[in-house]
Amino acid sequence: MAEIKGQILGVVLVLAIFGVVGGVMVYSFQSASNNIANKITSASEDTIEPVNPADNVPDDAGRSTDFDLALPEGLMKF
Repeated sequence: MAEIKGQILGVVLVLAIFGVVGGVMVYSFQSASNNIANKITSASEDTIEPVNPADNVPDDAGRSTDFDLALPEGLMKF
């Protein structure tokens, strides 16, 4: 009878431990998702001006000026 009580106690302890760890993980993921959602909404509230395609005129080397900051100089040469 003592062995059965010991096994039941072990199962109850394992379930309790998994419950605590699961609860902590759910809380941390919810707080992380709320933090990310707040960052996304605050970033989307910034005013973004539309780009006129006619303003995207190549410079003297034939490169588009909008993409000069996006790629390193070595990747711009073909």
